[in-house]
Amino acid sequence: MLDEPSADRPYVAYAIGRVVGPAVIRNRVRRRLRVLVGRHAAQLRPGYYLIGVRPGGAARSFEELNDMVVRLLNRIAQDS
Repeated sequence: MLDEPSADRPYVAYAIGRVVGPAVIRNRVRRRLRVLVGRHAAQLRPGYYLIGVRPGGAARSFEELNDMVVRLLNRIAQDS
């Protein structure tokens, strides 16, 4: 997280490289993450966030991704 004083809300970007899979797979993972982060966006402080996906991320179910996003957001909240 980049704590930027001028940020008025959380901005989230996704780094999903070609090693994860073809464009169809990478876009599916990105869409799922957007939905999941949107559900839990109230937990995020204003600032800039970058979420990276490793190759195994494409094989995760929606529920598994949800659990991972919740754990990630909890870690971010604890570190702030």
